[in-house]
Amino acid sequence: MIEHDAESNSTVRIGHRVLLLRLVRQYRIALLALAVTVPGCSGSGTEPTPPFGEVPAAPSNLAAVPASTSVLLSWDDNSSNESGFRIERAPGGTSAFDEIAATGSDVVSYMDLDVTPGTAFSYRIHAYGPDGASTNSNTISVTTTMTGVASFAFLAAGSHHTCALALDGSAWCWGSNKYGQLGDGTRTNRTRPIEVIGDLSYTTLAAGDTHTCGVTAPGTVYCWGTNSFGQLGTGTTDDRLTPAPVSGIPPVATLALGRAHSCALDTGGAAWCWGWNDNGQLGDGSTINRFTPVQVGGGRLFVELTAGYSHACGRTTTGSTYCWGFNGQGTVGDGTRITRYVPTLVAGDPQFASVVAGGMLNCARTASNRVFCWGYNPFGGIGDGTATDRDTPTPAAGTLTFIGLALGYAHTCGITAPGEPWCWGHNYSGQVGDGSDEHWRLTPVRVDTDLQFQQLVAGDAHTCGRTSTNAIYCWGTNFYGELGDGISNPIRAPNPVSPP
Repeated sequence: MIEHDAESNSTVRIGHRVLLLRLVRQYRIALLALAVTVPGCSGSGTEPTPPFGEVPAAPSNLAAVPASTSVLLSWDDNSSNESGFRIERAPGGTSAFDEIAATGSDVVSYMDLDVTPGTAFSYRIHAYGPDGASTNSNTISVTTTMTGVASFAFLAAGSHHTCALALDGSAWCWGSNKYGQLGDGTRTNRTRPIEVIGDLSYTTLAAGDTHTCGVTAPGTVYCWGTNSFGQLGTGTTDDRLTPAPVSGIPPVATLALGRAHSCALDTGGAAWCWGWNDNGQLGDGSTINRFTPVQVGGGRLFVELTAGYSHACGRTTTGSTYCWGFNGQGTVGDGTRITRYVPTLVAGDPQFASVVAGGMLNCARTASNRVFCWGYNPFGGIGDGTATDRDTPTPAAGTLTFIGLALGYAHTCGITAPGEPWCWGHNYSGQVGDGSDEHWRLTPVRVDTDLQFQQLVAGDAHTCGRTSTNAIYCWGTNFYGELGDGISNPIRAPNPVSPP
């Protein structure tokens, strides 16, 4: 038993109070010291930091623009309480992320220069708070582009895809692939050239709106892509993701594809067409869709065949040009607006050296390389300085002469004798290639390049060219990857296609 008197109890209570006061004083000193060392709590009037443990909002919309030796990252900052960002990278196909850099809270982009050409990577961004609490952005995967320029011996352009032949006859395509028009067995869009499946060797290619065809050395035609109207010529309306042989046609020399119809010249010069026929574009005198090839009416022999949106034209062995199909904007060129279901002579029977069809217009060049165009012209694709449709051949403005032509939906391009590219017409997506933001050009303008081309091809809103060394360059819209440079940004001047 312990005894306490009143005096001793009072002494103990006083001692406890002194000790408690000392502890409170020390705690206040510690808090003051901590406030001085934490940014925003120094008493200088700056904004106080949030309570410890609050997690910053995750960055969003992480985007990447890959090149051959760099990847440019950008993201949205959705928080005001992060201390900064950490950039993390993982090898393609893995989740082994490592931090490669850190930035301040006011930085929302980063250029990764420690990459190699043709390599896949994944990226994510950490936002971290004052006490280390962090949160991740979305993850994005990219592949850096290959160095150099793709090399091909022949080009063909569809509405939103591009195809090419390699020197060994293999076919390669890139761009939109919703309907299997790239022929790689998938429906995945491709931003770089990918080989068409089938181990076939082709002598020529042609591309339509959403289908593609090629001719092999024996003259056999293979087609792939959409087949809603029988444009693949297989006897069915089933889409094909890989090349399928066309039946019921003699050996073929050349091809011409429209929006949803296909035409071919056999080795004897007879013209055959199949597919969509609502405006008589097959030239057989009817409006019946054909799932296999039918011979074009009239019995004429042709040396050249070309197809547009819903029409076709051919140049005969005598030099006369005939067109058939839709004629609402004067596309047939016979001086009327009457749809023609069989080949109809172009007004004046001009003797052209070559004729090329676009969306709903045509252009041709004479033996002296003067250019005449007719048809749809709201954006100046005819090149006569107006936006007036023409139902007979009309000369392009100026004194330029062209040795090659290419027509898109509403724009036209030509190559001069030295190989200089010139374009005119619709330019909303930069398909004219003069580097400007002008939405149309009513007369020919020089493409913004010093390159010299041997071949040009045009899609709905893009253009591609092949140089004398078979280097491939494209410009214009790139929404589906039709420029083949590994990304999907539009470009208003010639840009190299990435190697496969």
